[in-house]
Amino acid sequence: MTKLATLLLIRLFTGDPEDVHIFSDVPYVNGGGYKNQLDLYLPGSTSFPTIVFVHGGSLRSGDRKGFPIIEPYREIGTQFARLGMGMVVLSYRLGPDNKWPTMAQDVAAAVAWTKRRITGYGGDSMKIYLAGHSSGGHVASVVATNEMFLKEAGGTLRDVAGCIVLSSSLHPSFDIEGMDGEELKRVWATAHQQGGYESVFLTPGAYRDADPCYHVNSQAPDFLVIFGDDEAQRTPALEHADRFTGLLHDAGVRSQVEIVENRTHMSLLRNMAEEGDPTVMLIKRFVTKR
Repeated sequence: MTKLATLLLIRLFTGDPEDVHIFSDVPYVNGGGYKNQLDLYLPGSTSFPTIVFVHGGSLRSGDRKGFPIIEPYREIGTQFARLGMGMVVLSYRLGPDNKWPTMAQDVAAAVAWTKRRITGYGGDSMKIYLAGHSSGGHVASVVATNEMFLKEAGGTLRDVAGCIVLSSSLHPSFDIEGMDGEELKRVWATAHQQGGYESVFLTPGAYRDADPCYHVNSQAPDFLVIFGDDEAQRTPALEHADRFTGLLHDAGVRSQVEIVENRTHMSLLRNMAEEGDPTVMLIKRFVTKR
C-alpha cells in the first residue's frame, strides 16, 4: 500500500464512529485464489481493535460470505463495526482437497496480514483478536497456542491480543485417546471412507497435533470461551473446555468460560447479528477492557 493510499484510507475513519466501512475480497496472500481472501467491516474511527474471524463448517465447507439467516457474517461484521470494533472475516482452503494443516496456515497468514495492514485502515495493530465458531474456533485455538503457524507467516503469538472460541471443542482428540494401534487404524479408515471431520487429517498423529491442549504455553493469549446453554447441556463441551482452561491456568494464562442462555450451536452465531446480543456484549467486554 502506498503512502497516499494509506492517508486516503485513514481519512475515511475520522468521522462518525458508527459509520461502517466494508472492504470485500481482499487477498491476504500473494497469488492466492478466492479462498485466500478476506472481507473487512470497520468502524468510522481510528485505533480500533480488530477481530479476525474464522468461519465453521467441519473444515470441509463454509465461507466468509456465510449463508443468509444461518451465518449472516455481513450483518455480524456491521454490528461489531457499529460498536467500535473492526472485524475481518476470512475464507480459507477446505478439505477434502486440502488436508491439515492447510487451514491453520491460512488463518495464520490472515492474522499476519492484519498485523501488517490494519493501521492503514485506521486500526490498532497491537489489538488484534483471533476468533472462530465451531471448527473455526478449533483452528483459531490451535493458531493461538501453537506458535509454529504464526512464525511461518512471519509473526509470533504476541501478535494475538486474545482468542475467542465459540461453540468449539477444545480437546478434539479425546475420542481417540486410549485406543490401541489396530483399533485406531480401523476407526481412522472408517472416518476417511465416510468423509467425516477426521478425514481432513491424514493420520491420527496429525489429529492429535491439532489438539490445542497439547500446545498450551505461557506465551498464549488470554481466552474467552463461549457456549450456548443447549450445547453445554448435551455435549462434553464444558468438560473439554475445563481441561483446556485448566492447562491455561497452570501456564499462567487467563481464561474465562461463559454460557449464553437460550442458544444452540448455530443460534449462538446467528443471533450475533442482533443489536444487544449477549454474545456480542461478552466479546466487546473481552476486547475493550484491554
